Amino acid sequence: MTGESRIELLNWINSLLQLNYTKIEQLGTGAAYCQILDSIYGDVQMSKVKFDTNQVYEYVNNFKVLQNAFAAHGIEKVVPVEGLMKLKFQDNIEFTQWLKKFWDQNYGGNDYDPISRRKSKVATTKPARNNSNANASLSFTRSSTSSINKVATGSPAPLRKLPSRTLPVSTSNVFSNNNSSRIEDMEQEIAELRSSVGHLKMNLEKAQTDRTFYYSKLISVETYLQANEHDDNPHLAAIRSILYRSNEDNIELIRFILVQNRQGKTRLSKWYIPLDDEEKNKLKAEVHRIVASRDQKHQSNFTEFRNYKIVYRRYAGLFFCFCVDANDNELGYLEAIHFFVEILDSYFGNVCELDLVFNFYKVYAILDEIFIAGEMEEVSKPKIMERLQFIEKLE
Repeated sequence: MTGESRIELLNWINSLLQLNYTKIEQLGTGAAYCQILDSIYGDVQMSKVKFDTNQVYEYVNNFKVLQNAFAAHGIEKVVPVEGLMKLKFQDNIEFTQWLKKFWDQNYGGNDYDPISRRKSKVATTKPARNNSNANASLSFTRSSTSSINKVATGSPAPLRKLPSRTLPVSTSNVFSNNNSSRIEDMEQEIAELRSSVGHLKMNLEKAQTDRTFYYSKLISVETYLQANEHDDNPHLAAIRSILYRSNEDNIELIRFILVQNRQGKTRLSKWYIPLDDEEKNKLKAEVHRIVASRDQKHQSNFTEFRNYKIVYRRYAGLFFCFCVDANDNELGYLEAIHFFVEILDSYFGNVCELDLVFNFYKVYAILDEIFIAGEMEEVSKPKIMERLQFIEKLE
């Protein structure tokens, strides 16, 4: 079935929201999509929606609000965020056609005041009043300075000569005071960072000293065992077994971690075993095919996979998958997945898929704080958050 045309969609949006969009691509900021949904339910966080954005990275907040609204109302539609934010015509018109159909089916006919809902969020696009001034409206992606340039076209009024007066307060003193205050704040911050670096150096030196100490003890134990190699003492045999046990002997290790959405796009991958790129791609496709096809209500959160086992949990539209040994404790890894998601949620604040896409380097840093070489190394949430805040301060 053919959807509405570009002109029909723009007229509908301008009439509903009292804006004046002239191109479908302008909808790619996500602000209008949020308010269309707000006209249906009335509970979208419009105070967080930005109408006056002009950079792609600024659109992320709007789409995060939109996805939260979709999740709150159980809307299963997949939002093609990447295509929309690139201001692609085809992606935006298809999504707008779907949103128009959804609006027709769910709008209750209640009175809706879009301007009051936007509150202090001022869109650079002005409400359309008639067709004669529609073409004179400004593009919503322009800055406020461009609107000033379009204000009057007549000749400027003559300038009056102002009488010379002495300012009561020197502006140079004001600027110097501001600068000195900023310099003091920066110097204080630098002093705090230097103190933190000093503590880190002390901890590193202590760790190196401890490592040398315990390594020397380990060498002494190994030397003693070698000197008593033929001794059948069971205690020595137990010590020898512990000392020479490899990673493959009854040690729970994570083989790899994948975070994928319902369409099979991998948002995070961490490999703890050596694999080439071709094998990694095969594993990604195979894991998604197995996990996405399972009944989330009537089947367990772990399944056999080759010689291993996949333990996974689904959060909204994302699957968090751990590949572990076949005999490992599934419930323990389910708790580990939930702990990882809790850290993400605490760090980003109501984490969503967009946070993983645009802050992937931070996600990997969080992952490395929890898991090292396939083993869970830190289980204290306050300690992890403290380290992450310190890393963020260094940036």
